[in-house]
Amino acid sequence: MFKKLKAYLASRSPDNLYRINGAVPFKTAIFCGLQHILAMFVANITPIIIVFGNASIGGDIELETAIISAIFVAGVGTLIQLFSIWRIGARLPIVVGISFTFVGVLSTVAVQYGIGTMIGSTLVGGGIIMILGFFAQYWRKFVKPIVLAIVILAIGLSLIPVGIKQLLGTNTLSNFDIGSTWPFLVVGFITLVSYIIFANLFKNWVKNTAIILAIGIGYLVSLVFHFSGVATFFDFTTLEVTSALDVINVPRLIDFGILRFDFGAIAITTIIYIVAATEAMGDVSALTHICENREATNKEISGAIVGDGLISSLSAIFGALPITTFSQNVGVIKETKICNRMTIFFGALFLLLFSFFPILAKVIITIPEPVLGGCMIILFTSIVIAGLEMIAKLGFSKKNSLILCLALGIGYGLSLLSLDTNIAVFFNSLGYVGIIISNPVPTMFLISLVLSLVIKETPPVAPVEASLS
Repeated sequence: MFKKLKAYLASRSPDNLYRINGAVPFKTAIFCGLQHILAMFVANITPIIIVFGNASIGGDIELETAIISAIFVAGVGTLIQLFSIWRIGARLPIVVGISFTFVGVLSTVAVQYGIGTMIGSTLVGGGIIMILGFFAQYWRKFVKPIVLAIVILAIGLSLIPVGIKQLLGTNTLSNFDIGSTWPFLVVGFITLVSYIIFANLFKNWVKNTAIILAIGIGYLVSLVFHFSGVATFFDFTTLEVTSALDVINVPRLIDFGILRFDFGAIAITTIIYIVAATEAMGDVSALTHICENREATNKEISGAIVGDGLISSLSAIFGALPITTFSQNVGVIKETKICNRMTIFFGALFLLLFSFFPILAKVIITIPEPVLGGCMIILFTSIVIAGLEMIAKLGFSKKNSLILCLALGIGYGLSLLSLDTNIAVFFNSLGYVGIIISNPVPTMFLISLVLSLVIKETPPVAPVEASLS
């Protein structure tokens, strides 16, 4: 074993950055791993803040505890996906984190039934999807390649507004004010331009770490504007840390006495788990397409889903939310072409380090939203491009074109209607159905899935030769 490890480390080469397997220099691997973590860190804890941040549902689990648990479980889950134990994990450069897909449903469950019921639904739903994952080779055939490609497209489309809102430093565009927003635009634009320059005008390690370098420049520029996130942590006059934090923290299991199990909550949560499993299938397919220009195997698909299910149940007993493969990091790989598992391994170690040393996580949390938005816009749009490339590879046949048209026109179109306040209120009145309709990922998935099974492929019509007589 030690001989193999020694031989592996002796083979370190920068060229291996663009291969799934192979050793790379430690310095490069560390920077590239940190780059992956910066791309997903805030997005990993944002769902926790949204769900647990409502004062009316707090009490059973503290927000800070849930955040630390989310960071810890994301690190453990990423390691599981990287190395695979038995049939658990895909053995691919996958980064996992708290899924946005569950936010609407779990927020509703938490408000109506309490945190204990939400955690119970997460625990049971993760177990169900883990079991289904073991049999993915049998039901995967019903999810056609065009469906996976459209799911990837939908994920990218659903994330672009998140990047725009980060760029503008606001959660809603209804009260957009250019007078108060221009500092965010300046910082976001400088971050974006910095990334473009580093990624396109430089080579070697500068190009490979363009995201982290751009975020660093954006962060420095943001200090001029005293954004609230940074100001809560630093005293600008003395440049000293102002927050009092525990030096070391150990993630803790929940009090199992708070667990509650409701059939309806478990059922709707499991439905969203199935959508998330399809997202995982799409992410894995995108990764193998980007990294090795091939289709994902049944073993990789099954391992990824089983891993997500197991990690989600683990996340529940630590008081966090469901985990899934992170599309942001698929975007990082798509943009940088760096798909080496060793780099992701160091990223997972950073997550574990942050979960045990909260002060390190606190520094990352202070990165202003426009800094992240400046980079995320390109990364999220890269996911859209990956989906389009997968569709193009499949071909724009009549069937594929019709499925794509209806998935975009109806599925994505319905989600755009939610931007209207009155329609959003109507969607909210529909309960779980409204939550699904307002999200392009489940709607585009369901539409493309049904149509791919119902519509028959029309054979191409042979051209008619003109008569010379």
